[in-house]
Amino acid sequence: MPKGTDATVFTEVGSTSYVWGDKDGQFGRWPTSYIIGKDGANGSNGANGANGANGANGYTVIDNSNAVSDLALGIGEVAYINFSSNVANLYIATVPGLYEMSILGDFATSCAGATYCFLTPNSGSLDAGSVDNIIISAQANTTTANGAATVSGVKVEDNRFVIGAYKIVSGKYTISTKTTAKTILGSALVVYNDTRYDNFQLTGCWANTTANWTSLGKLELSCNQTGTVYIRRLL
Repeated sequence: MPKGTDATVFTEVGSTSYVWGDKDGQFGRWPTSYIIGKDGANGSNGANGANGANGANGYTVIDNSNAVSDLALGIGEVAYINFSSNVANLYIATVPGLYEMSILGDFATSCAGATYCFLTPNSGSLDAGSVDNIIISAQANTTTANGAATVSGVKVEDNRFVIGAYKIVSGKYTISTKTTAKTILGSALVVYNDTRYDNFQLTGCWANTTANWTSLGKLELSCNQTGTVYIRRLL
């Protein structure tokens, strides 16, 4: 096996599990706890040494669906929020840094006639027009076997970040909460109706460079749907 890569094959010797991998720059055969979560405070504690029970995954996973106050994530930790309406309060406290958000929504019904879906920072305390959103979409009709997609672009000024439109089936976003660079970069697969799907490429910038983004906020969707939001703190 090439030096500098971690193996996926484990062997058992007595009651100790071993794996081939790197430890402190040395490639060899080490007890599993030395390799998994090696960036943490100790080997068994995952990516940030926060929770030993989740060390095998390299991060902690927290169910935040029933929260009533903001949860502060450590670096590498993941929270998920199940939702079943058009508004989902995330209850995630933010510090200047970098976060990743993924949305998995249901595919059951269409949402024709609806408009944009939003992420509202701090749950709505922004000035009108303070967020500049640029949206590029490619529209495809499923009744046509092949052919060109209809591509369009638009700028939307709002006090929220645009994260999609109609019904979001799948979306992934990188979110900077740095005070001087509060931005979102992402993409989403959305459903307009039973025969039309759109791909959205999205950028958004909260132009104020002094206001703090202290709470990730809430999702405001175009129509009622069920799904799950995953939030991971990267930095």
